[in-house]
Amino acid sequence: VAGVSADASADASVGADADERVQSEAEAEATDGPEQEYMYESELTESTDSPAVQKPSELVGVCTRDSSEVVQTATRAEVRSQNLPHRCTYCLIVDGSEKKVLVQKRVAWKETYPSHYDPCPGGVMGPEETYEGNAVRELAEEMGIVVGSALSPRSVEPLFEFWFEDDRVRNWGLLLKVVFEGGIKDLTLQESEVESVRWMDRRELGMLLEEGPISPDAAVAIRRWLHEDPEALIPKKTRSQGFGKPWQPTFTAPEPGGQSTK
Repeated sequence: VAGVSADASADASVGADADERVQSEAEAEATDGPEQEYMYESELTESTDSPAVQKPSELVGVCTRDSSEVVQTATRAEVRSQNLPHRCTYCLIVDGSEKKVLVQKRVAWKETYPSHYDPCPGGVMGPEETYEGNAVRELAEEMGIVVGSALSPRSVEPLFEFWFEDDRVRNWGLLLKVVFEGGIKDLTLQESEVESVRWMDRRELGMLLEEGPISPDAAVAIRRWLHEDPEALIPKKTRSQGFGKPWQPTFTAPEPGGQSTK
């Protein structure tokens, strides 16, 4: 009887220990599950809404809202955190017939306007860089377009300077045109910057401007270009037939010392 009693007590003890382990595991699962999910959501939000600054130590030429002249130097991280005025290039890449524009899609981790389409890609300028020099460098780095090569024999053509400002970016930009006579297969995309590219004609550019998502600074530049040259990208044989109303600019760059209008 004593043996049976001891066995029963041992069984009860084992059962109690098992129940305690099950309860502990359940409590741990109940605690860890939501916390892990919450942490994942936080990391996901941070990675998509607030991407890390690319090349944070890179030196950038800082200017003022009144002039594109460089007045000081700051790191790229400082420029982004304080939204300092700076200079950027915007490259309008047209095909050999000048009927289509090469549009890139920015990667999802870009520090500004991630996953947006960009019809005039370019880059932030260093303190000593010229617009033309920066454009040539950025075209080679991001797209594999070498200005002066057989596929891009003409020099970059400066079109106009403009001011852009929002809660993320304040910069003077210069739109430059470059003719690329190759195809998509001739490009070498920079994976850290560019997700994909495609050619777009005027109609498709119009749809992109209306529907987006398009980088807002590039939208300012492309609207102004289409407005100033209403027949841009229209085959000569159809120009006399009309092609609808030209796109109206939504932002006018200020004269030095003047006020901008939106």
